[in-house]
This record gives sequence, structure tokens and C-alpha cells, in this order.
Amino acid sequence: MAMPAKKSVVKKPAKPKAAKPKAKSAAKAAASEPIKKLRIQDLERIRDKARSLATIRNSEGRAKVTVHMGTCGIAAGARDIMDALLDEMRKRDVNDVIVTTSGCAGFCNREPMATVEIKDQPPVKYVDLTPDKIRKILAEHVLGGQIVAKCALAVGSETLY
Repeated sequence: MAMPAKKSVVKKPAKPKAAKPKAKSAAKAAASEPIKKLRIQDLERIRDKARSLATIRNSEGRAKVTVHMGTCGIAAGARDIMDALLDEMRKRDVNDVIVTTSGCAGFCNREPMATVEIKDQPPVKYVDLTPDKIRKILAEHVLGGQIVAKCALAVGSETLY
């Protein structure tokens, strides 16, 4: 009996790779651009930012506002809430309130959300925020001490048993 002939596998030759144009390195690109000089306003901005970070680190603020900026919060408009809050604080010259962000608080259908914490008081979660609502919360709760009940979801911390 005759044995079947072995099938040979023919490999196709590899295609030569096209030469990629070399991009300028970041260092070379930066070296070719003129150096920007700092102005007094730039230094003042850097100083103010450093002071605000020191307040956060030293916990010297009278209150802390956390804007929840998980994916759901951002999709619902949390960036607008953060912008409105910071803008209102600048207008009112508020320097002793800590503003921070966090991820999702777990109530995605109630975003955008923020939590206000004032010393010696329970935290308050505010939901369904708009830029106007966060301005009202800053004025009435953070600066005035009165909870804005229409916007509040809960008062107090969550407890695990």
C-alpha cells in the first residue's frame, strides 16, 4: 500500500513594514518653543492655590463640600455644579470652605449630588442639583447654617452594622 504524500505548508513572505516618520521628541519640541515669563497675576494665582491646598491639608476650613463626580455624576452635570460652586465662592470671597470631589455615592438616579459637612453637625447629602441650587446651598447652609430641605436627601452618616 502506498503512503499518502505529506502536505506541505507554504508560508507567505512577511510584508515589509512601512517606515514611520519620526516624531519630534517632547524635549526637542519644548526646547524649540520660547519660554513663557511669569507675570504678577500668575504668581498670585499660584500663591492662592497653594494657600487653598494648605487649608485643605490642615483642615482649617469651616465647612467641607464634596461634589460627587463618579461617571454617573459627571454625565448628569456634576462639572457644572463644581464650576458654579467655585464661581460663587470666588464672587463671595469665601476662602475657608474646603471643596473636594469623590466618586459615586451610590444614588446614580439622584445625581448630581454634593455632601456638605460643617464642624460639629451631621453631614447633609443634597441631590438633583443645578447650578442655582448649589449657589443657594452655599449661601443658606454653608454660610448661613440652615439646611436647604427642598434639596436634601439625607442628614447624618451611613452606619454599617
